[in-house]
Amino acid sequence: MKYCHNCRREYPDGSLYCANCGKPLQTRQETRKNSINKIFPICAIAIIIFFVGYSLSSLKTSRETLANAKNEKWLQQYYQDIEEKATYPDEWDLSIVDSEKEYSGGSYGHITGTVRNITEDKTISSFKVVVKLEDHSGQIIGTDYDFFYGTLGPGEETDFDIMYEKPSRTVSDYSLQIEEVS
Repeated sequence: MKYCHNCRREYPDGSLYCANCGKPLQTRQETRKNSINKIFPICAIAIIIFFVGYSLSSLKTSRETLANAKNEKWLQQYYQDIEEKATYPDEWDLSIVDSEKEYSGGSYGHITGTVRNITEDKTISSFKVVVKLEDHSGQIIGTDYDFFYGTLGPGEETDFDIMYEKPSRTVSDYSLQIEEVS
């Protein structure tokens, strides 16, 4: 069967032109080949433009970095700083394993839980666990924190207890965050 790409009508194999619009007829296989032949160059050009743009961007960044590197000593210090930062502990090295909200008598409440050092090679010497108390609409109505000082080795856990003064509005939820890790 032959096919008119313009009118989308089918004709017997012997037909050469569309009776409706006069365009040359093709088999469906030829139509698909033509479609692929039209799409392939467009995709190739798009890929080439992407890689040229990426290369130029990388080249510009590299030139700016080299322009700032006035001498070898500066570069050596730069790489040393990067290496130190990779070994320096931060909040991503700790995980809050569990927590719960408890009320004590009077006007104070407690958020208690456990923090784990999830690294394989960093020892943590201090950090701060911050609680944000929220009302039923999610607005923060109070904050408080607990500090840890000591040694928390890789894989080790420690407990925290944040005592907070109860706000005037009811605490519906809370969120915890780790800060100031060293």
